[in-house]
Amino acid sequence: LKASEEAVQGHEARIAGVVAQLESEQKEVERLQKEIKQSAAVNKTALDSLMASQKTLERERTELQSELNALREAEAMRKDQEGNEQNKALEARLVAQTREVDAAKRIVQEAEELKVQLELRQARIEELEQQALDA
Repeated sequence: LKASEEAVQGHEARIAGVVAQLESEQKEVERLQKEIKQSAAVNKTALDSLMASQKTLERERTELQSELNALREAEAMRKDQEGNEQNKALEARLVAQTREVDAAKRIVQEAEELKVQLELRQARIEELEQQALDA
């Protein structure tokens, strides 16, 4: 009888240890989920902002390209110094806008990489949850 009571107590102790470990892992999973949600929200906001900026820059670039083409036509007709200076200024603006678009594209790419990292973390959390449930 005493041996069986000791065995029961041993099993209860092991069960209590497993329950404590599961609770600890659940808290960690909840913390990671919260962190992922916050990160996802920040990344989504940044991505949305970058996409809007990229669209704006593309639109401005198209407008500048149209303006540049018009100036080139006018330059061919007039061939005066003032037209050349305006053309150079527009070309400089176009180059600057192109650089900004390229920078925005790089930021979008970085945001996409962060999204991939986020998905990997979420998969890991799901794996940990499954392990916790299996244990």
